[in-house]
Amino acid sequence: MIELVINLMKQGSLIESTGEKFLEGESAMLSSNISTISKLQQKGDFSWGLISYPSDPLNADMSSGLQFNQVLSINKESANKEDVWKIISYLMSEDSVEHLQSQDFIGNTSTLKSRIGSYGGIDISNLINKRVDTRRGYYDDLSQEFQGKFSEMLKSVLESGVADAKSADQVYEEIVTQGSSIYREERLKNE
Repeated sequence: MIELVINLMKQGSLIESTGEKFLEGESAMLSSNISTISKLQQKGDFSWGLISYPSDPLNADMSSGLQFNQVLSINKESANKEDVWKIISYLMSEDSVEHLQSQDFIGNTSTLKSRIGSYGGIDISNLINKRVDTRRGYYDDLSQEFQGKFSEMLKSVLESGVADAKSADQVYEEIVTQGSSIYREERLKNE
């Protein structure tokens, strides 16, 4: 797999985050959030589709790709409950959702019954008709800092593997060595 990734990186046709190479037909796949739908619609001269992140084959009805990262609530001790409720009610209104979904940078979909399953007129039900996988994962005990460092290291090692024409085995060994070091650092920090 590392060899395949290195070869695709050499060609410049591996997944990329901006979507520009994908939109120009130079990349076969794009991993992005749903805000990319508007760019895909504007392009209009090629066929595309959406799929959800891979699921655990033993729990295919669950997805770890769904995230609920914006929860609105009111503290029961708040002196301004009524005012806060007005703000939350507006944020959950059709007008607010229309505005938020028209912004390219948002990448969120509404949970309003009238909106769920659609984004920018595109059916996204195959993306959201799964239960959220809330089981603890291997990364749950690892800090965001660790995950960021590991991700950056992986990108750097793969890029240097391409630039320096390293073998897949050399790249693998470097990933293991640097990854182990980052992991030990994380564990020491938590002791």
